Amino acid sequence: MKSIFKKILRFDFLPLLNQQAHLFNDFILSDTYLTLPDQNVISNIDLNIHLIRAFEKISKFTSLSLDLYGVRKDTPEHWMDLLAKKPLHLKKSGYFIRHFNDIFTNQLGIYDGADKSNPENEVQNEFLYFQLQDEFYYILKIANKKYRANYYNLFYLIISRLLRSHQESVEREGLKEQIAVLHKSLLESENSLQIAEKAVKRKVYDLHNLVEASNEIYSILNFKQLINSALLTIIGQLGIQNALALMYEAGTHSFSHNFQKGFKERDVEILKFKIETPIAKYLLKRGTPLFVEDLEKEYVLNAYTKKLKRIGLYLIAPILNQGRLQGIIGIGEKLYGHSFSQSDYELFHVLINIISISIENALHYEEVKNLSLTDAMTNLHNYRYFSIRLKEELNRGRRNKSKVSLLIIDIDHFKNYNDTLGHQAGDEALRSLGKVLKAAVRDEDIVSRYGGEEFCIILPGISKISMEILGERLRQKIESHVFYKERVQPDGKLTVSLGGATFPDDARNPDELIQRADQALYEAKNMGRNLMRLYLNPARREADLQKEITRVITQ
Repeated sequence: MKSIFKKILRFDFLPLLNQQAHLFNDFILSDTYLTLPDQNVISNIDLNIHLIRAFEKISKFTSLSLDLYGVRKDTPEHWMDLLAKKPLHLKKSGYFIRHFNDIFTNQLGIYDGADKSNPENEVQNEFLYFQLQDEFYYILKIANKKYRANYYNLFYLIISRLLRSHQESVEREGLKEQIAVLHKSLLESENSLQIAEKAVKRKVYDLHNLVEASNEIYSILNFKQLINSALLTIIGQLGIQNALALMYEAGTHSFSHNFQKGFKERDVEILKFKIETPIAKYLLKRGTPLFVEDLEKEYVLNAYTKKLKRIGLYLIAPILNQGRLQGIIGIGEKLYGHSFSQSDYELFHVLINIISISIENALHYEEVKNLSLTDAMTNLHNYRYFSIRLKEELNRGRRNKSKVSLLIIDIDHFKNYNDTLGHQAGDEALRSLGKVLKAAVRDEDIVSRYGGEEFCIILPGISKISMEILGERLRQKIESHVFYKERVQPDGKLTVSLGGATFPDDARNPDELIQRADQALYEAKNMGRNLMRLYLNPARREADLQKEITRVITQ
């Protein structure tokens, strides 16, 4: 916008000045006059100042008598004679004040109307008016009558072009600002899209991992394996240091079956609680994960909350199964000191729901499996389970080069007991005998109902001699046990006969081992019942066996 006046005056309008045209031409060609600042846009105030200075120079250079009046629209009573630098006398110039709205009907114009109150002043009231951006208002009067009309037309065109150029520059700068804003907005949008794209990719990745983890968890039907896998999944998905689970044990009516990853077992022990405690009732009622610090709001849970905080738990969640509290899962702090976010909480909640469903499936599976492998009457393992486990134990014994012994037990004269007292009494005798056998052996020994009135016990790691000692102890315990109306038996007592064999001494496979133990039982029956007999390999001498028995007993 440099030298706007110069650009305008050099072309079409110089002939209007007649003999003064060359003077204006020399004046305008100078770079020191009528030059706006060398910048894209100038403010209204700056343009106002430049106009006043320009008219001052024009008046001084051409000896034109110019009167330039200016005012802000918000203060129309404060007109100034801008060239004389003094306020306008309102009494002499009241016309401009009275007819302000009538004069400034356009941005630029030549007013040639007469003063209606004084028609003789028509020429006197001729002037040029213009405004800047609806803020500054100007009236220009020229005293030289000879060229006044030409000068008005010239200044009209000059100011018109100047205002238009200024407006265009303002609009151009406005467009640049809009473009800059749009460019910035586009950059921000692009950045936001990139962030959103990364977030979506991360979400897809997390969902993919979650689907894989859930599929893996859903596929596990073994309860212990499921809990361990679930804790590892939680640690991996949430990026935490440690996790634990306390599951319900029906035998103790408490949440004491603990699993831990990253915690010490002795620390987890302090968290065990009974099913009737306030924490159990609170978790069952809440049903969703919660931060440990939120438990502090519950006064009755303060003692347990301190235990949770002592070992470093941050979040705990109840595991529900058909409206019952099956256990709780707790997690410690995140890796690298990061804090838990809302998305972490939501992911933990999703994982807990998946784990709860998986635990329910595993429990149903265990229940069905137990039904298929459990004798309904005695609640001992059935023959199917016995066959499976005997094969497993013999394979383990073969790998470890260890012994596996088998005892088969048969109730003496059970038909007499059953026929005399009825089937209900016989069933109760079977149940009682099963309890006696279960209580007399180790946890790793496998007691099963073989069929009818026969039972069998798999004894992993037990030698033939030790089996005979255990068998004799069992015989005596059963003989001393008081059964319902056992006096109906021939000897006045309900007794059993036992036969035993050992792998690999007596047999090479399960079928042979069962056959050898059954032969020993048959021998006990033939020798008068209420006896414990071992299978004797014909190749071995009786004396060697007796010698070995004596040595083991005296140790």
